[in-house]
Amino acid sequence: MGHLDGKVAVVTGAAMGMGRAVAITFAQQGAKVVAWDLGVTLDGRPMEDNPVHKVVEEIKEAGGEAIAFHGDVANMTDAENAIGTAIDTYGKLDILVCPAGFLRERMVFNMTEDEWIEIEIERKKLEEKEEEFHCTGTFIKEHGIGKLE
Repeated sequence: MGHLDGKVAVVTGAAMGMGRAVAITFAQQGAKVVAWDLGVTLDGRPMEDNPVHKVVEEIKEAGGEAIAFHGDVANMTDAENAIGTAIDTYGKLDILVCPAGFLRERMVFNMTEDEWIEIEIERKKLEEKEEEFHCTGTFIKEHGIGKLE
């Protein structure tokens, strides 16, 4: 019997790194997992094949239950669809884990000008949005819990 038997979890960034580890561990502990990933490289470039499908297959091969979801955690429609996918597929949502992010393996002193410009463009995009991260708001709204200020 796992610690998460009967629970349903949405895990962002589930294709690689911490998100992958969380998705696999939750499934090993009995959770049904919606493995959510945008399908981009560590520096944010689109990948030909989203590796989240390999994570889902690994979970299933080990006897767990999981489905893949493609989307952007910074997009309200994608966030609503991810939460809806969990509820439509498994009837509920108990856990939301959001380790998704882009990694740039650089320090300021050894970044190229192009890498710096990419970060500035992403920062400006976030500043233009009313909400920078939509998963949490969607989860709270869907469950009627908490308060967003």
